[in-house]
Amino acid sequence: GSDVRIGGIKVGVVERLSLDPDSYQAVARMRINDNIKLPKDSSASVQSAGLLGDKFVAIEPGGDEKKLADG
Repeated sequence: GSDVRIGGIKVGVVERLSLDPDSYQAVARMRINDNIKLPKDSSASVQSAGLLGDKFVAIEPGGDEKKLADG
């Protein structure tokens, strides 16, 4: 239920977190607003709102012309 933000603006929510059993990498399933089309080379990081604030996912849009598809 944590926020997903671009430039500090909420654009979605985290639906689920899991661990890939093969690569041991974190997998985050997020629901992003339909009107937001992210470039394929966008990156995401977990950040905190202040010293004791809630955590959120910050997305930094990339420059690729191709967009991410659902899933």
